[in-house]
Formats: sequence, C-alpha cells, structure tokens
Amino acid sequence: MKTILKRGGWVVSGALGLAVVMVAARSITAGPLDPPGPVASTLRSLSDMVPSWSRTLPASGGCTSARFSCVMGGGAVLDYETGLVWEKTPANGTPGTWDLAATLCTSLQTGGRFGWRLPTANELLSLKDPSSGDDLPAGNPFSGLGTNPFWTSTTDPLDNSKARWIAFSLFASNEQTASKMLYAFAGAFCVRGGVGFDTPPADDPTAWSRALPANDGFDSCNSSRFTCVMGNAAVLDHETGLVWQRDPSSNTIDNWATAVGSCYQLVAGGRHGWRPATVAELASLLDTSFANPDLSLPTGHPFQNMASTYVWTGSEIPGDSLRAYSVVFRGFGINSPGGVFSPAKASALPVICVRGPDGH
Repeated sequence: MKTILKRGGWVVSGALGLAVVMVAARSITAGPLDPPGPVASTLRSLSDMVPSWSRTLPASGGCTSARFSCVMGGGAVLDYETGLVWEKTPANGTPGTWDLAATLCTSLQTGGRFGWRLPTANELLSLKDPSSGDDLPAGNPFSGLGTNPFWTSTTDPLDNSKARWIAFSLFASNEQTASKMLYAFAGAFCVRGGVGFDTPPADDPTAWSRALPANDGFDSCNSSRFTCVMGNAAVLDHETGLVWQRDPSSNTIDNWATAVGSCYQLVAGGRHGWRPATVAELASLLDTSFANPDLSLPTGHPFQNMASTYVWTGSEIPGDSLRAYSVVFRGFGINSPGGVFSPAKASALPVICVRGPDGH
C-alpha cells in the first residue's frame, strides 16, 4: 500500500512540475526566428581573395570570363590573375612624354574615382599572352589599345632619363626603353590597385609577417610555405606572396643591366609579367642556418638548379653607379652562410625572376 502511495505521489509531483513549466513558458516572449536582414555568404569569391599572380585563367567571354570582369560602371576591367584594375579603354592613349603620361594617370577619374597610376613594366606585361603573338588574351574586354606603345613607371636600369615602354603587337614583343622626354612617343594605359611602388599595408596577409615551414608537406611542392604553380614552372611563397621561377638555370648570365633586363622578356608558365627581384625579396629566400657547402635555402624547398654563386637583384647601391646588390645562396668559407653582396655591375652573373607586386 505504501509503495502504491509513493508511486502516486511521484506521479502527482511530476504533473504539477509539468504544469508549472507550461505556465512559465507562456510568460516568456520569444524573439523573431528570422535574421534581421539578408544572410551574407561566408564563402569568399575570387574577387575577395588576395591575388598572388599564381593563377592562369581563360579570358574568353569578355566582361564575364574567368579572368576578366568589367567593373566601375563598365569603365574598368578587373584582372583576377593579378588583382589589378585597368582602364577598359585607355583615356590617354595618344602618344606623349613620360612625365605627361604619369600626370594624366594621376588625374584620371575613370569610374568616378581617382587613384589611378602608371603601371610598372611587369604589371603591363602581365596582360600579354605569349600564345597569341604577345597580344592581349583572346576574348579580352579591352578596346582602343591599337598598336601604340604605352609608357610604364619602370626606369631603365642603365639610364634614369629613359623609361620602359610596351606595345601589344609583334613588333614590340619585348619591352624596350625610350627617353622620358622624347616628344609624342608613347601613351598612358592606367591601372588602379596593386602595390606598385608603395609599401604593402600592415594587415595584408602577404605582408611578410609569417614564418612558415617548408618541409611539413608530403612533397616539396606542397608545404605550408611553398606551392608549385603555373604548371609547376613557378613557386608561390606563402610568406611573401611572391611567385618565383622554379628553375632559373636557362636565364641570361651577363652584366647587371642585361641580366635583370632579361626578366622583363621572360615567358615562364605561359605568362609574361616577370621582373628582377629586389634585394629584400631575394634575400627573403635565404635560410642562414645553413652554411657552406649547403645551399642557404629552407629545408624541403622545391627550387631546381638554383645558382650557388652571386645572383643579381634589381636593386642598385645608393651612391655607387658601378655596383648592384646580389644574393649568394652558398657561403664561401667554412661554416659561412649565404648573404648579400655588392659585385660590380660589369660582372657576368645569373638572375632569378619573380612575379607579383613590384617591391621597388
């Protein structure tokens, strides 16, 4: 009898507790279940990604291709390979002096915005397609470029009074130089974005703020630091965002001006747009924990046939017109690591070319 009464008491208590919960639930006002506004995607599109110059995208489709998209009211073209924004039709393509071209870009207001500039040589060359006779990629949305040459902001390494120019035609398949003051020579094809000659912002993921291992992957081309790209012809360094030649052994070995100038003519991975590295950029590959006779490159690196002697950089030595900076990837004495040196410009040395925002 006592057991029955005890069980009955538990039943009554449970019923009373349930009733209390139901009454309390009625007194609580629930908020709206729907979000206050449109739900934003958590995925990043190509336009949101930091460009690394490591992709090769098809251009067929004009303003709606994998590579190009018309932006800023149709007045400009975004290149997803480099992240640069170009004029769709050069507003100042009429030939003039270098100074005039630079000024015209600075004052340009295409798309209702300032912020335009004269491109560097490697930026303008990045638009060339070697498979189409060094013209623009097939299916591109640009117009009005014609066969006129265009100035770049890159000065001739041998003569500061000259600047490099580029034209999208067979007769000018290689970048060349002309006097900055030569009357009515080249036009302006302006660009917006990128790094150019400016310092990268501190919050840029490729702002040299990381130290990544190169030997934590299952092969040399797949580590935290290095990835082989562009058909394995190049190496993307995730520490700096720079894209390097993987095998520079076929590059020109010559005096400084000739060797570094050959980078602008290079076609690797099916793309132009290469340039000589600055001394800071090339030195960023050094791992000085390795001493002679080992190469001072990170363990597990994917580079091939890297020169162990002096390698030219594009950086001149301030106040010394006869010498330029070079980097050595192997020391010269016992327990001597690689480092930065300054040989005479007349020396015949190799060069390794790089692709990415201009660090000069």
